[in-house]
Amino acid sequence: MHPVGPEEPAVYWKRRAIVGGVVLAFLLVAWLVIKPSGGDSQAEADNTAADTSAQADADVAAPAPTPNPVQQPAACADSDIEVTVSTDAEVYPVQSLMKLTMAITNSGTEPCLRDVGSASNEIVVTSGGIPVHSSDDCSTTDEADEKVLQPGQQAKVTVEWNGQITNAQTGCVSSGNPAQAGVYEVTGINGTVESLEHTFTLQ
Repeated sequence: MHPVGPEEPAVYWKRRAIVGGVVLAFLLVAWLVIKPSGGDSQAEADNTAADTSAQADADVAAPAPTPNPVQQPAACADSDIEVTVSTDAEVYPVQSLMKLTMAITNSGTEPCLRDVGSASNEIVVTSGGIPVHSSDDCSTTDEADEKVLQPGQQAKVTVEWNGQITNAQTGCVSSGNPAQAGVYEVTGINGTVESLEHTFTLQ
């Protein structure tokens, strides 16, 4: 395009060059202002992506926590064990079936482990100090049965006695020798802990 006007053409070309230079300078300044901001955003995005990827890798690589093994409490001390014994009635007919129950109680303040199986238990019937019957005479098993007893918790064992005099040799086979009418004592034993005597009567 040729400049049109009263001035010399060179004047118009100078003016156009100046205007063009100003426009270029403005565009350059605008580009310099905008470019760093865009670069920082991209860098932040890259850093965020890298952090996320690293965290994901850490989550995958981290081993699963190992659960703590459950530990059994210590064995009960005899001083923390209380044994009691009872009958399902106070008076029985001669040769009737009687239920004798022994309770093993943790009288301590901490949970503890106690064998309450037939290997550690015995229920004994006497009359005037003379042995009449023992649960061991009739036991068909001699196994341990360890249980965790919480403070105050009881483990109960019940056996039946048919009123026949028994011993270790004859076992529970009917001896044809029934216990006679009178007062009898029953005692429960767990390990080395023995209950007080509980009395009942045959009549």
